[in-house]
Amino acid sequence: MLGTILGPIHSLDVIWNTTYGQIWLSALLIGVFNLLWGVFVGYREMMIIFTDDYFWKEAEKGNKSPLRRQLFRLAALESIEVVGFIVLIILMVSI
Repeated sequence: MLGTILGPIHSLDVIWNTTYGQIWLSALLIGVFNLLWGVFVGYREMMIIFTDDYFWKEAEKGNKSPLRRQLFRLAALESIEVVGFIVLIILMVSI
């Protein structure tokens, strides 16, 4: 709201031709990407790991390697969201 209704962006011309508008658009696109990544990639992968009994039964038997491998892969996938949030913070500070 502060960027559009109550702020300086009142037309597409401002978004394309000003530094503020370009940073605002970049932040919007990165934020939407982060949201979609979390919903369609991160959540889906997390549910696959948490609902697959194989990993948990193997860990109970003492073979923690498959579970660790899957959790490490999940952390790597979710790190994309962390990078996106860091970029958003950098964009907010640069305005």
